[in-house]
Amino acid sequence: MKLPRRSPEETAAPKNGSLALVRELVSGLGASKGTLIISGAVAVLVGLLVVAMLPKLRGLGLSVFSFGAILFLAVMLIGLLQPQDLLARRKQRYGGIASVAVMAVIGIIALINLLSVNNDVLFDMTASQQYSLSPQALSVLAERLDGEVIATAFFVEESSRQRPVESVMVARMKDYLEEFARQSDGLFSYRVFDPERFPDVATEMGVDQWPVVVFEEISSGNQQTVLTTANPEQEFLTALLEITGLEQKVIYILDGYSSWNPDDLSAGAREGFGFAVQGILSDSYAVRTLNLLQVGQIPDDAAAVVAVAPNRDIRGDDVALLEAYLQRGGRLLVLFEPNPPTTWRDFIARWGIQVLNGYVVDPASHVAGAPLTPVVGQGQYRDPHVTSLMDLSFFPGLAPLWLADQPEEGSAAVDLRLLAVSSETSFATDDLERTAPLASDAPGPFIVGAVVRATGPIEESTSSAPSETPGVVAVFGDSDFISNKYFYAFSNGDLFLNVIGDMVSDETLISVRPKSVVFREMAMTPKEFAFVRYTSWLLLPVLISIAGTVVWWRRR
Repeated sequence: MKLPRRSPEETAAPKNGSLALVRELVSGLGASKGTLIISGAVAVLVGLLVVAMLPKLRGLGLSVFSFGAILFLAVMLIGLLQPQDLLARRKQRYGGIASVAVMAVIGIIALINLLSVNNDVLFDMTASQQYSLSPQALSVLAERLDGEVIATAFFVEESSRQRPVESVMVARMKDYLEEFARQSDGLFSYRVFDPERFPDVATEMGVDQWPVVVFEEISSGNQQTVLTTANPEQEFLTALLEITGLEQKVIYILDGYSSWNPDDLSAGAREGFGFAVQGILSDSYAVRTLNLLQVGQIPDDAAAVVAVAPNRDIRGDDVALLEAYLQRGGRLLVLFEPNPPTTWRDFIARWGIQVLNGYVVDPASHVAGAPLTPVVGQGQYRDPHVTSLMDLSFFPGLAPLWLADQPEEGSAAVDLRLLAVSSETSFATDDLERTAPLASDAPGPFIVGAVVRATGPIEESTSSAPSETPGVVAVFGDSDFISNKYFYAFSNGDLFLNVIGDMVSDETLISVRPKSVVFREMAMTPKEFAFVRYTSWLLLPVLISIAGTVVWWRRR
């Protein structure tokens, strides 16, 4: 009996049954390739979002991301197993290359997200570094903390009774606590409690009002409380200095000789310098007022004495107190206005700086439309130690300063450093309407600011000086540049604070500081104003016309 002949396919079927099954499976999955790609992309995206935004669910996010990556690999494997002709294999190769590139990009993004989650990095892109700690705070946190400090914050979560302004302040306080912890190398930590949910913790810490932050040094048990504040960085830094026993230098504002108000914080005040006082506080100094008539002495803890816009004659007894303080190595900063009292001129002249009559008019370098407001730029700064990071500074109503009699050999003068000068075309006049010099006007350049170090008045000899430690006298011909109206304009505030830091020998404070959020206006010299005007009027229209002509000529 003759058996029927089987075809080669039928003969091979039992041997290749497993392979056929795989091919049928691959063929079925190949029909769903689009679904697999979409599912993989969604899984990868969701996994990345979970890892980036929900650190506590990072394990779940990585699992979802891995599932999406497996789906992508499955799609590639399906393409390799499907039988294809030469053209299909070429497309498959290009598709594989594209898939590998996509997977590489996704992997890089995933790696960046993992690194960002595990390692906090702050990029402050604001022009005035609104979200960065000041150099002073960084110095204290990184170098001057010896023991562990913990801050306990009591903030009510989602309270309908909390005012919007208070909510913003609390958010800022949280941000600064996080930044302090990040920059302290493990010596500073914080915790947050809702006092309504954990009243026992609040009672234990002695807290009966909130929002509040309690700073505590673990080793000594010293505590300091900080209530809601619009300036968390300064308040937190002051609390750290107090509980750790770090010395805080005191700057005294001389009272009784000026109508200017150090407590005025209104933004447009011309005779208020509360912003300047806040700047001194932000540099980790304490600020107090000093009335020599009432106190009769200069306190021993005075790091410096500041006299702003003195317009009343100084008493002889106060001159003696200030000179004795300087001869003991004290520091005095005087910011004049034009035509100050004669007694003040005589006092400062004994220390090497002469205050001339009139106002400085600077035709070559002034704020546009205001010749009586000289502008000082890079070429006019003279002390790179203090002014190397300065931008522009301007001085509305500047008194001309010059050197008093040159000190003779063996005098008490140690050195004199010019901070800034006016341009060579400047001149001094009492006529506020005139912008061109006359032969009778005193010609410039004039000193804008200077620092003198001396062991006594310069006409005295070194041998008669009671102390080998030189006193420091810094003088500016203007006070308006530190008024609230101009303090945050350009480098005005930085110049003032850097001089104080230089006087009291705080090197880390000589820097460009983060500024408050303020409106920044542009100040230009007449040449700069003319350049902007004519380039906007003529240059841009001419360039557009030329470009249009070229396009028309090529297409005609």
